[in-house]
Amino acid sequence: MKNLLRFAVLALLVQTTAIVQAGNLKLFGDYSYGWSRITVVTNSELSAPLRDMVNDLKSGTYNQFEIGTYIKGFGIGFIHNGFSSDANVSYSGFDMNGDGYTESGSVSDDFSLSFNGLDLKCNVPVLLTGMHFGAKCALGVESYKAMVYYSIGGQYPGSYFTKTTGNTFCSLLGAELNYSILGIVNLGIEASLMPGNFKNLTVNGNSSSVSDNAMRFNAGIHIGVTL
Repeated sequence: MKNLLRFAVLALLVQTTAIVQAGNLKLFGDYSYGWSRITVVTNSELSAPLRDMVNDLKSGTYNQFEIGTYIKGFGIGFIHNGFSSDANVSYSGFDMNGDGYTESGSVSDDFSLSFNGLDLKCNVPVLLTGMHFGAKCALGVESYKAMVYYSIGGQYPGSYFTKTTGNTFCSLLGAELNYSILGIVNLGIEASLMPGNFKNLTVNGNSSSVSDNAMRFNAGIHIGVTL
């Protein structure tokens, strides 16, 4: 999947270079930052400490970069969208490691999703207000990474961690509203929805049947430059 994505990006760059030399397009670079929320309902079968941790992880921030070309209001480019969140939950009177003894301790998780792909965009002027409405659709690969640390007290204290990773094909559907300054700088807001259903995740380097649905909604501010 990664090799296919690299080939697609290379093909886009070659095409872009040829069209730029012909003088038939405008280049754009966009950056977005904001709030992101995983929308899937938390599994009710999770134990209390893990359930609390998962609920805390569902809200985080995202950073998004786009670069590409516009041809008569339609654009094609490369997009990166990264989500990150973290959580730390303390507990007591719970058998976290399954050794038959209840203990006190904490669980923390550093969680991230990283999407890289190709997107198609279009912009439509809103009368003569300087505002533009935009829509985008992207396809690519999203990676998954969760680093969970367990600190256990009680009769048999100790600590350990698990690393869960995976990849899946994913899409992004988004819309934005921008105000154009001199036709060069664009300031505005945007929102997007990203399905992300991961199966057979790798846990500590070993393939497993673990799966996770990480569909998320993004909303944030947007700044772009068109040349």
